[in-house]
Amino acid sequence: MYKLELLNLKMPADIKGFEYLNQAIQVYEPGMQITKLYEQIVKCNNDTPSRVERAIRHAISKIDIGMTNGNFIASHKILWSKEGEQRIE
Repeated sequence: MYKLELLNLKMPADIKGFEYLNQAIQVYEPGMQITKLYEQIVKCNNDTPSRVERAIRHAISKIDIGMTNGNFIASHKILWSKEGEQRIE
């Protein structure tokens, strides 16, 4: 759902964190604890929370924006959701 937006940020699609980040932005809800978010991704991908966290951190570091995982996920979910709403109108 958010793959095109991540690609537009020049994030490499061939790393695990790309897919995990796409999933994280999809399921994130405001106020959600980041650990709960990782647990949801773990269930879908048969991985561990630490690997999910590390893969997302690695993906974010590839675009060199200096944000934490939680800040990136929350801010981009809000940004991209609003952009989608504007396209619909």
